[in-house]
Amino acid sequence: GYFTGGAGLKFSTSYFDGSLNYAFNYCKYKKFTHYVGLNMEYGMLDNTPPETSIGYDNEYISPNHDGVQDYVQFTSKVADQSRIKGWKLQISDQDGNLVREFKISDRDMIRELTFSGFFKRLVQTKESVIVPDKIMWDGTDRNGKTVPDGKYDYSFYAWDARDNISAKRAGKIFVDNK
Repeated sequence: GYFTGGAGLKFSTSYFDGSLNYAFNYCKYKKFTHYVGLNMEYGMLDNTPPETSIGYDNEYISPNHDGVQDYVQFTSKVADQSRIKGWKLQISDQDGNLVREFKISDRDMIRELTFSGFFKRLVQTKESVIVPDKIMWDGTDRNGKTVPDGKYDYSFYAWDARDNISAKRAGKIFVDNK
């Protein structure tokens, strides 16, 4: 004959979740087999988005390569209690069309993934992506062409490992080659 039994205990606090499980199995050929399991999670769930800020050194740029205000240098800061998973700085024209984008996410960092590489990524310690503290825009679009004179909107945001997305930090930059 066969017989199986078990019991479990689950406990939870604001900082700790866990369970202790026990099971046994009786089989007339193997007699008793015992199973014990312990699961633990420690820490609070991060449900707050990263805190971000962005500033710039020139509101007006003239990207005509004369050495005077040819670019704008953005200064960014990102802080969170979880690891940072990605960030974006987007520059759009007056009609809302994306002109230029600076970004990185942990998905962008995977060039190729082999079968063994997949399992290594499951167990490795994840680190925050690097958010540069300085990002330079030289008044060019995605194809490297100088954008026409006008007002351009920028927006900056970041997200963490729990996909909490920060509020967009936005502003305007003016391109004027005259």
